[in-house]
Amino acid sequence: MMLPRCGVADVVKGKNSIPTHNKRKLGIHTVSHYTFFNGMPKWDASKRSLTYRFKSAVEVVGLDDLRSACASAFKRWQDVSVFTFEEAPEGSAGADIEIGFYRGDHGDGFNFDGKFHILAHAFPPENGHFHYDADESWSVNPTGDTEVDLESVAVHEIGHLLGLGHSFDQSAIMFSEISYGAIKRDLQPDDIQGIQALQLHITFRTIMTEFMASKTLYLGLVIILIPSSAFAFKVIVIGFEMPAAISIASISPSSTSTLSSRIRGMNIGLHQFKLYLKKFGYLNYDPSNKNSRADDDEFDELLESALKQYQANYHLKATGKLDSATIKEMMLPRCGVADVVKGKNSIPTHKKRKLGIHTVSHYTFPNGMPKWDASKRSLTYQFKSAVQVVGLDDLRSACASAFKRWQDVSVFTFEEAPEGSAEADIEIGFYRGDHGDGSNFDGKFGTLAHAFSPENGHFHYDADESWSVNPQGDTEADLESVAVHEIGHLLGLGHSFDQSAIMFSEISYGAIKRDLQPDDIQGIQALYS
Repeated sequence: MMLPRCGVADVVKGKNSIPTHNKRKLGIHTVSHYTFFNGMPKWDASKRSLTYRFKSAVEVVGLDDLRSACASAFKRWQDVSVFTFEEAPEGSAGADIEIGFYRGDHGDGFNFDGKFHILAHAFPPENGHFHYDADESWSVNPTGDTEVDLESVAVHEIGHLLGLGHSFDQSAIMFSEISYGAIKRDLQPDDIQGIQALQLHITFRTIMTEFMASKTLYLGLVIILIPSSAFAFKVIVIGFEMPAAISIASISPSSTSTLSSRIRGMNIGLHQFKLYLKKFGYLNYDPSNKNSRADDDEFDELLESALKQYQANYHLKATGKLDSATIKEMMLPRCGVADVVKGKNSIPTHKKRKLGIHTVSHYTFPNGMPKWDASKRSLTYQFKSAVQVVGLDDLRSACASAFKRWQDVSVFTFEEAPEGSAEADIEIGFYRGDHGDGSNFDGKFGTLAHAFSPENGHFHYDADESWSVNPQGDTEADLESVAVHEIGHLLGLGHSFDQSAIMFSEISYGAIKRDLQPDDIQGIQALYS
C-alpha cells in the first residue's frame, strides 16, 4: 500500500476491474490481465485523431520537458492503436485531452495527497483530463528514490484516457504501481492486447500444443477462454504434433489437460515436468535411490515439494499439485539459468531486503556470491557463434546498448574487443541443442538464453528461437531485452522474483523489457559496493 501508484481506482461501484481468475489467454505463451472500466467506455468511432493541450494550476517542470515526455508517450500508443495524437495549436479554445499539474483539492472530486503515494490520475473516455500531482518530484531522467519519471506515468495515464483499467500483470504499463526512480515506458503485450481488444476486431487462437520439453509428446490443450461479446472475434486453430486420436473437432472451451488435476499418488506422463523442475534446480533425486527417479512418471513426495517451492517462487498458490496455473507458468519463455542451485533457493520467498520506505528488494546472488576480481573493471566482449541467426550489426547494436545500461549504474565499463583478438572477458553467440557447456538448449519455445557467473564470461542465445531487434507478434524474442538480463548473470546477479525487474526469469514473446529497474540497480550496487 505504501508504493507510489496511480490514483485511478481498481474497484468501481463494488466491481473489481482486475480479474483474478478469469484470464484471457492469447496464444501459447501469453495470459492477458488487462481490464476495462465498468461499461467499457471508449472514444466514439468518429474520434480517431485526438488533440491534446497543456493547462496547469501550477508550474512544476518546464513546458518543453513536459511536451517532449507526453509526445513520446502518445507516440507509443499511436503505434499500436487506431489513434493519432496531435498537440492543439496554442490558443485553441479546446482539445480532446487536457494535461496539467495540480495539488490537493483541485475540483475534480479526486484530491491529491501531497508527496509520496498518488502520482497522477486520468479519466476514461471521453472525459479527457489527465492530472499530475504537483507535490511529487518530477523528472525526465529520474535519479534516486524520490523522483518520478514524467514519461512513464504519462504512458500509463494515457492508457486510462483511452479506456483501459488497471492490469494485474506487474510488467504491464497499466499495472497500478511504479517505484520511485523507475523508468517504465515500453508498452508490453498485455497493454497492446488490451487497447486492441477495446478498439479492434481481435483474432483469438485455440492452440493444440506439445509440452515445450518434448517435441513428440502431446500433454494437453491450451484453450482460449471465449472473449467478451463486446468486440468481434474469430477463432484460429493452430496445431502441433499430437496423437491422431485427438482431432480439431474435439476442441471446446471446456477442454482441459488431464494433467491439471493430478496430485500425488496418481500416475501419468509426468517425467517431462520432472525434467523441467530438475533443469531449473527444484528437483534433485538421490542417484542411489532406484525407487524414485527424474525420468519416471511417479508423483512422489519430492515432486510435490519441488512443485510447492516453484509455485511459491512464481507467486502461485503453493498446492503441490500440477494445476493449470502452474503448467501455464512453466510454458512461458524464460532464461536458462537455474533458480535453485545445490538445493538452495536463489529466490527468497519470505526474507526480503527492505531499502527505504517505498522499496523492497528481491535481487539474489548465486551461491558463494561469485564476482569479478577488483582488478577487472574494464571488461571486453566478442561475438563467436556456432550458427548465424541475425546480422552481426544487429547483434552488435543490441548488445552494446545492453552493456551501456549496466555501465551507467555499476563500476564496470565494457568495450568490444578488436576484431581478430584471441580472447575477451565475455563471449556472446548463438548455439543450439547440446553445445558443450552442460546446459543444452531445448529448441524453439522454452529456454531463450543462458549466461554463466563470473568469471566464466559465456553468454549463449538459443539459435532455434526467432530473434529480432524489434519483435512483432507472439513468437519473436527481443535481442536486447534478453541481453540485458543475461549480462546481469555475467556480472554476478541471480534471478529476482520482482516481476518488473530485468532479472526476473521470464519474459513474454514480443515483449520489450530493456530498462533496468530499481531492484536490478540495487542488486549490482550491493554486490560491488
